[in-house]
Amino acid sequence: MLYLFATRAALIGLTACAAVALFGGCAGTYESAVRHDIDTVRARHDWPVDTSGSGTALSRTQADSLSTGVRAYVALALQNNPEIRAAFERWQASVHRISRARRLPEPTLGFGYFIQSVETRVGPQQARISLQQAFPWPTKLTAGADAASAQARSIQRRFEAQSLMIAQRVATAYWSLWQIRSTRSIHQQHLEVVRGLSESVRARISTGTAMLADLQQIDLTAARLEDNIRGMDEAERVAEAQLRAAIGVQGDLVVPTDQPPSDPASPSESREVLVAAAQDHPMITSLGFMAAAAESSARAEAADRYPSFTVGADWIITGDAVMPGVADSG
Repeated sequence: MLYLFATRAALIGLTACAAVALFGGCAGTYESAVRHDIDTVRARHDWPVDTSGSGTALSRTQADSLSTGVRAYVALALQNNPEIRAAFERWQASVHRISRARRLPEPTLGFGYFIQSVETRVGPQQARISLQQAFPWPTKLTAGADAASAQARSIQRRFEAQSLMIAQRVATAYWSLWQIRSTRSIHQQHLEVVRGLSESVRARISTGTAMLADLQQIDLTAARLEDNIRGMDEAERVAEAQLRAAIGVQGDLVVPTDQPPSDPASPSESREVLVAAAQDHPMITSLGFMAAAAESSARAEAADRYPSFTVGADWIITGDAVMPGVADSG
């Protein structure tokens, strides 16, 4: 039979209820906001699983959308680039660490068997079952949750900064490829003109109105243009590979560059607006959240100077009393 210390158990129950009420509200300072943000990003992205390592295959609609310009490439990169996916997973893992930081330690369940039973009035004590719950100093959990949530916010800002870096990388690769193709098109037109001029000079040589040196000079220009065009063909293949790598797709995807660049212009915003935008860059703000996380971690460590509390309950298995008729026997 089980002999329960009722008074102690009642006290433990009241203490546990109070502790749950106290520690259950130890949500991190930024926890609600960061959980809302990560749910929004998760709903916007449906990352495919690529196990081949060769990149993501696109649907016909996605491939056709690339002809609309650089914005379509950026949107596709944010969907398929593995660096973006890795940054998101790091952010998601940091969010999960918030609840762990504010969680009470695991309770301890113990069992002890008396090799030699302890004789009591109500019978021999044979075994004991114990349950204990530790409660750290309240600041340990609240500050720990604040540190974890601030760190999650910092990693979120790094995710946003990574998105901006990917967008910049895609745009750079796109316009580099566009420039190569546009320059090659101009060289090809120039080559056609030079070849036409070569035929004209060749005809004039036969009539004596032009010299052979003139034809040789024109043919040399044509040869140089052909060599430049061949070099641009190789540069185009390299630029195409860089663009495909930036958007994280397979190597056989056709990457059109039909959109011409807009006219260059200076920023229309004031200097103060530009400075504020630079200061609000995700990589800059992530450092502020890292500082907040470090301060909260310091407060959590400082809480170790204060006592922690442990409450528990013991159940003692007691056999029947040797003497018959003993009250509360067993």
